[in-house]
Amino acid sequence: MDVGSRQAALESGSLEVDLRDGWRMALLVARNVEPEPGPGQRGAGRRISAREFARRAGTSHKRVMAYLRAWECAAEDGLVPHAGQLATGVDVRLPDGSQIPFFGPDGYYRCYDSSCPTPLSAHGRQSGAL
Repeated sequence: MDVGSRQAALESGSLEVDLRDGWRMALLVARNVEPEPGPGQRGAGRRISAREFARRAGTSHKRVMAYLRAWECAAEDGLVPHAGQLATGVDVRLPDGSQIPFFGPDGYYRCYDSSCPTPLSAHGRQSGAL
């Protein structure tokens, strides 16, 4: 399923998610999720909350936020644009998962449990912080 089809499925609430496709799923999350606004704050634009995304995708809020954290860490390393810079319909070149893994010990996605470490930047990986 291409990104446009995933976008339409998300908006209609009929998204079937393959969580194993890390970079594509992270792009979908980064394009559509507004982290939960604090008390008295409203979300901006057409983005939905991580909780609503999780409900539509049949996954957990924590997992959605882990994808978003991983995406932002990759953005800090210059691999992808920051989530706030993404627009629907604009192509984004995703990292090659065989060269830059999304999952695994050297990947950006660590896990969605609060006891897990935060994603490591390229600097953290190079310094052996694993």
